[in-house]
Amino acid sequence: MGTGRRGQSMTTTRPASFPRFDPNESFSLLVDLLRSPRLPPQLPHRLNSDSWNLLLSQARSHYVSPFLYTRLRNWKDRLPPPVVESLRDDYRANGFRNLKLTAQLSELAQGLRRAEVPFLVLKGMHLVAEVYADPSTRFLADIDLLVSKSDLGRASETLRHLGYVSDSSLPIAAETRVRHHLSPFVRSDRAAVDVHWSITLPERRHSTPSTGLWERCRTVEHRALSF
Repeated sequence: MGTGRRGQSMTTTRPASFPRFDPNESFSLLVDLLRSPRLPPQLPHRLNSDSWNLLLSQARSHYVSPFLYTRLRNWKDRLPPPVVESLRDDYRANGFRNLKLTAQLSELAQGLRRAEVPFLVLKGMHLVAEVYADPSTRFLADIDLLVSKSDLGRASETLRHLGYVSDSSLPIAAETRVRHHLSPFVRSDRAAVDVHWSITLPERRHSTPSTGLWERCRTVEHRALSF
């Protein structure tokens, strides 16, 4: 972490008399940068290479480095080039990954519709389509789908037909007693897929009924994909 292009070390410096950032101060700065599109006037002079490395490391550990790039790219002439290049690489790589996930979701949607299994898209992929103006800024770890509890069997069979396998040998009835989604479905060339039947754990004292989600759902258009 904290290098520019792979294998290229950062060479920015600042006066040795300026105190080094600690992790808490660096995290506070990261939050401020993500919150506001304006660059703090003294920022280019406050950080040396170690401090920039710490900031980039924290941004990556929280999966926000692509978004941080969009906050800083308008000020690239005032920032160390290795910092801008490193964030730009993260942004581009994440944008490419999200395109692949969108294609994966399209394949899943077609399969479930052929099997006549109604589904909703949850969490990250839904947020990318509805909340983020630039889809490349949101990191997606996997794909989350919601189906009716009675459709879990057919949904599972559909994913297996598409080449996915589950890492659980438990029957569906056993999984639904302890989880709000089935064990992840994985495929070597795809992101993992979580098939939910609820959005809260079964043992929670206060649960959120899934029926309301189905009643309030609406169609979303994202990159020529409707879900």
